[in-house]
Formats: sequence, structure tokens, C-alpha cells
Amino acid sequence: GRQGDVDRACAMYTSAMQYKASNGWEKGFREGTIDDTIHKRFDPYWMPLVCAGRDRQGNPVVWARTGLLDPPGCTQIPIAFIVRHYVYMMTRIQQAMEEVAMREKRPITGLFWIEDNSFLRTKHVNWTLIERVRQCMQVAQAVYPELQLRSMMVRVNFVFEVAWGIAK
Repeated sequence: GRQGDVDRACAMYTSAMQYKASNGWEKGFREGTIDDTIHKRFDPYWMPLVCAGRDRQGNPVVWARTGLLDPPGCTQIPIAFIVRHYVYMMTRIQQAMEEVAMREKRPITGLFWIEDNSFLRTKHVNWTLIERVRQCMQVAQAVYPELQLRSMMVRVNFVFEVAWGIAK
């Protein structure tokens, strides 16, 4: 993160804008120039999300159920598609936040992300799958750092501990 460093924040913002401009995915998803049909069909197999209400500051609470990932299916899909799907997912989240901000006539600056690991099983300790998730997290940190105000993991079990040990 930028940890209060304005120069670092500026560099992060510049890098994020360059990434978005270099591939055009976010713009394409926003403007409908990229066919998102395959991404809508892939949603249930990647990381199902639900907006589960608001936190005390009124920011959206997003509940992610990582354990519902389908390891056999996700490991067969090229990483470029997985990363593009992640950009699609983040773009949809941003659009939802923008709609709420317009409706409520107040800024929505970020969200509270809850990662539910209750469905993680040993089938998820798969190097290819872990690498795909790791690359998506790198995109999230580099390109969408402003979205996540806070995060929390719930129902962490031994499978997560093993996968986390491999990922880091």
C-alpha cells in the first residue's frame, strides 16, 4: 500500500491507469464493447460474490466464497482469461458502487471484503489454482487498491493455512 505517502499513491494511480489503458478491458466491459457473455457464465465457477449489506460507515459489504472455486475447471483455463475475468468482476463491483453513490447522492469510497473459506477442501490445495488466485490478488492490489477499505477472513480452516503457506 501507499501508507500515507503521496508520491507512492501517485505512482500507484499512474501504474493502475496505465494497466487499464494498456488492455482496455475495464473500458470495454463498461461500454459494452467486449462481449461479457462468457464471463457471466463463468461467474459461478470462479468466486461467487454477494453484496451482503453495509458496514457502520455505509460502505458495501462484499461476501466472497472462495471455497466454491472449481479446481479442475479453473486449472484448465488459461491464466490470461482468469485475469481478464477478475477485471470483469472488479469492474462490475465498481459499477454497482457508482450506482449506489448516485442513488444516495454521496460518495462510496470502498468496500468491506469478507472472504469466506468455509468451503475450502483439500482439492483446493492445487498449485495451478493457487497461482491463478495469487495473480488475481496482484491485479487487485496494483490496479484496484482503492476498492478494498477493509478485509476479513472467516471460517479459516487447515486447508487455507496449507494453501497460504504455499502461496506466500
